[in-house]
Amino acid sequence: MEQKNLILVGAGHAHLETLLAIPRFLEAGVRVTVINPDQYQYYSGMGPGLLSGYYAPHIVRFNVGAMSRDRGADFIEDRAVKILPEERLIRTAGGRELPYDAVSFNVGSVIDAGKMDTSFSSVVAVKPVRNLYVLRCKIEKELEAIGNEAYPLAVVGGGAAGVEVAANLARLTRNAPSAEVRLITRGRLLGAFSERVRRKALRKLSQLKVIVHEDSPVQGNTADELLLADGTTLSFRHAVAATGTRPPDLFRDSSVSVGPHGGLLIDRELKNPQHPRLFGGGDCVDFASRDLPKVGVYAVRENPILRDNLFASLAGEPLRSFNPQGKYLLILNMGDRTGIWHRNGLQFGGPIAFAFKDRIDRRFMETYQVSGERDEGDDCAD
Repeated sequence: MEQKNLILVGAGHAHLETLLAIPRFLEAGVRVTVINPDQYQYYSGMGPGLLSGYYAPHIVRFNVGAMSRDRGADFIEDRAVKILPEERLIRTAGGRELPYDAVSFNVGSVIDAGKMDTSFSSVVAVKPVRNLYVLRCKIEKELEAIGNEAYPLAVVGGGAAGVEVAANLARLTRNAPSAEVRLITRGRLLGAFSERVRRKALRKLSQLKVIVHEDSPVQGNTADELLLADGTTLSFRHAVAATGTRPPDLFRDSSVSVGPHGGLLIDRELKNPQHPRLFGGGDCVDFASRDLPKVGVYAVRENPILRDNLFASLAGEPLRSFNPQGKYLLILNMGDRTGIWHRNGLQFGGPIAFAFKDRIDRRFMETYQVSGERDEGDDCAD
């Protein structure tokens, strides 16, 4: 194989196998470049536990900068802002233009905050996941100083992310009598889930003393108040936007075909039908064949397919197909070392559900934490 260029844009879950396989590409004469906005990539599945303090940061993140460099790739701490498919170039925010023979995107999604203004430092989006760690550090520091002063916290979003964040905020502030957590939803809480899961979540949130406001769309906010559709205002010290997600603007801003949600359109071989040198996985892509939920299990299972197809594409060999399963396991982390299990019509809650989730997540992390992450310290100032 002649000298070719492979670029990995983003270092999320769907790129981890490819990162491990960097030496294989180098041996075949392929130069590998990894572009990511940060040295670290946090695992979203453990983000709520990071917020509550159950997990230390070094448990839930990959040092993708070291992982890339240690295996011989070029690591660029930057963000891709434009794809130039005719020229086969990736343009970055820092002004670089990088040539590619194959490029893969795993840049995740961004929060679609709707009418919420997230420009205030007191309003935090749940993505990137590191935001939850920064918020935890702020809350812990402030709770040490406020005494009996009221300390209201708000979470906006009635999906799985909103429920988990609210529950884990309650866990984080459990020893602060003046702290109060409210969860505000546009419609019904967990409206896409079964009624049994919904009831379990409402019951657990009530036990955690989380106040739930259903059918209360947020119409706007200041730095310390939310305005609801019925005219009610809710004060907050910190508000978390856990609303819907969407792919970043990278693909809409480039001359490539996108899907209905604005993600890079990909086929079963995880490549773009219009520009077959473009590959992708995770939340930033839209499948041409069907609409997939934006859950991490699909990104994880795309991992080996993406790795093999990138290598095959550069070598001129046949590609593999990705056939996503129809059903998947989802376990909600309810903050107090209990969970809510949901799969194939089976729902139950309690410590066993969380223990199972915790075991799965830790095994996943241990597979890809190959750059000394567990020996690193944890400091809210880092």
